[in-house]
Amino acid sequence: MAVRVHELAKEFGLSSKEMLDKLAELNIPAKTHASPLSDAHVEEVRKVMAPQAKALAGELEDPEVKELAQKKKAEEEKKAAEEAARRAAVAAERAARQAERAKREGEPRQEEAPVKKQAPKPASAFQSLEEQIKAAGIHCVGKELTGNMYELNTELVRERVLGVKTDYTPITEVQPA
Repeated sequence: MAVRVHELAKEFGLSSKEMLDKLAELNIPAKTHASPLSDAHVEEVRKVMAPQAKALAGELEDPEVKELAQKKKAEEEKKAAEEAARRAAVAAERAARQAERAKREGEPRQEEAPVKKQAPKPASAFQSLEEQIKAAGIHCVGKELTGNMYELNTELVRERVLGVKTDYTPITEVQPA
């Protein structure tokens, strides 16, 4: 018969969360307090948790109590050593970064190097294009034919380039169609 996680936790006097953590340590699949556990998993948990259950009930003999205490102490020392090693590695990394930063601050930065003056940019792209064409020795005609706003239409081009004057008849009244 399948036993649920919360029932097993109650058996050992633990909360469901603590039992789920213990099951995760034992690589037993259980997601919630209501997850069913197979008989094989239940026996495995009972086997592993038996010393703890006896300690809770006060039934352990002195050698068993000492052995359990030694195991806990060894685990705590191992965790403390790992934490100390991690902190030492972090401190060494921090010291290396500070040394590198101090070395860089002693040298002139690339941003601080003298910047060459750049040529002034032309007022517009057309002006620089015109200058390039004139530098090539080509006579430029056309700029003076258009307005300042580069407004072109077919009538204006015909008039300015071909010299043909178009008669404009202004519409003064709008005639209904």
